[in-house]
Amino acid sequence: MSEDPGRGYWERNAARYDRSMVLLGGPMPGTLERVAEAVRGAGEVLEVAAGTGLMTEVVAKVATHVTATDYAPAMVEQLRRRVEAGRLTNVSCRVADLYALDLAPGSVDAVVAANVLHLVPDLEGALGALVRVLRPGGVLVAPTYAH
Repeated sequence: MSEDPGRGYWERNAARYDRSMVLLGGPMPGTLERVAEAVRGAGEVLEVAAGTGLMTEVVAKVATHVTATDYAPAMVEQLRRRVEAGRLTNVSCRVADLYALDLAPGSVDAVVAANVLHLVPDLEGALGALVRVLRPGGVLVAPTYAH
């Protein structure tokens, strides 16, 4: 995995993240709606930087399968809890670095990268890694809002 000093922040704050979205997540309802529309009917969706799964729940309702990833193990633990509580049987959760995805080229119909691209240290490398796994004609959904 790539070294990132910010990873510790996400590890320390994973359990509090959903509460912070009550205060900072004003754009979230509209974002969720737009992302769901963008991936509706997709077979295989990769979600990077899934965090606690706020977006995952919505994507799972409109896609056949979601592989939800985050590079912070504490976030993936929160994500797994949300997936289990919601009985989202079409979601796989795992720790993964978006720069080193172990997916075959062209293997996903859509990639969701919400609120992460403004945080990556190598934007060109991140976009290259995401586009590599998209099938021809696939969609990259990257909503971003900063507070």
